[in-house]
Amino acid sequence: MERRAAQQLVIIGTLLGTVLVLLWWIDPQEVGLSLCLFRRWTGLQCPCCGATRATHELLHGRLIAATRYNALWILLLPVLIYAGASHVRLILSSRPLPGDLSRRRWFYAAIVVLAIVFWVLRNS
Repeated sequence: MERRAAQQLVIIGTLLGTVLVLLWWIDPQEVGLSLCLFRRWTGLQCPCCGATRATHELLHGRLIAATRYNALWILLLPVLIYAGASHVRLILSSRPLPGDLSRRRWFYAAIVVLAIVFWVLRNS
């Protein structure tokens, strides 16, 4: 493995770990954390609205509450974690995990279509 790739993995892992610890510690609902400019400008929820609050709830083991904030995020999270782990394995050993759909073109198109359907349904 290339030294630069290893350094990048350490940096990304450290940043991700820090964000997750902060998100576990700080409740976005209590501090009024709203990152979505689309919602602020239009009043409509984008497909990602609620993902931060859902992640906070999930980190505390509250799956039902997390799903209420953003069901799409909760459903896609295991797939995204697997894709991320597969990418890390690809960097480390030049082989992705078996069954990694993120190497298929249709995978991203399916996520976009799913996000659009979710977006329309949650705002109707």
